Amino acid sequence: MKLLPSIITLSLFVSCITNESQISADSKENTTEIITDKEQTAEPFALLELYTSEGCSDCPAAEALLNDIALEAWADRSYIYALSFHVDYWNKLGWKDEFSQSMFSDRQRAYRKVFGNEVVYTPQMIVNGTREFVGSDKDKTTSAIEDALKHTPQAYFTITPNENWLEIEINPISMNSAIADSVENYELNICIVERGLITHVIRGENKGKELAHENIVRWMSTNPLSNIRAKYMIDYYAGFDENFSIVCFIQHKQSLGIVGATIWNY
Repeated sequence: MKLLPSIITLSLFVSCITNESQISADSKENTTEIITDKEQTAEPFALLELYTSEGCSDCPAAEALLNDIALEAWADRSYIYALSFHVDYWNKLGWKDEFSQSMFSDRQRAYRKVFGNEVVYTPQMIVNGTREFVGSDKDKTTSAIEDALKHTPQAYFTITPNENWLEIEINPISMNSAIADSVENYELNICIVERGLITHVIRGENKGKELAHENIVRWMSTNPLSNIRAKYMIDYYAGFDENFSIVCFIQHKQSLGIVGATIWNY
């Protein structure tokens, strides 16, 4: 059985570096790297965010649902991107979730304000930043995914990591005019997710349970959105293998609606 791997303390160096020579060459053919959405568009996508904790007795059912979705999407190479965010506010109740991060709790709190919820809760599922419900509700999850896959994304971009995944290039292909004219209102999120993790819980509400995890967010950075090709340097050491993927998505800063997303599997 695979136990929680030890991860070296991470330090992040993110810099948005313009490839000036490439831009110069490209500008000879196009005045901008952004083409109209009439020329090329992305496939509809559904980005699922599950806010969960190993210390919450209601969360294993939601994680099991997300696990099935994540593995099926990975196998089919479908446009469904599952992200498991482990919050830290359950840690004081008997079991410290080693996957939890305070930034994920803060991210969920931002959603609470947008949705007008009185409190944060687990398990919570959010689809494309616009629809939320209890994360273990299979019918609502299925309905939200089906609805999301009916809508053409407003932004289309590609991602290309280098061989050791310490650098990733983001290439915007198409944005509608509302985004292209106001990129300062949007952010680019980059997530590294890992599958195939198992935890044996020995305390707390899930004491004695063996919890399987797929697509746990191991690292995330939020960056200003650029409408030109840019590179982001990531200093992250984790022994990358077939259990890792990179998920990137563009999100509005205020509404938190997600307008574009894509994935790169190891």
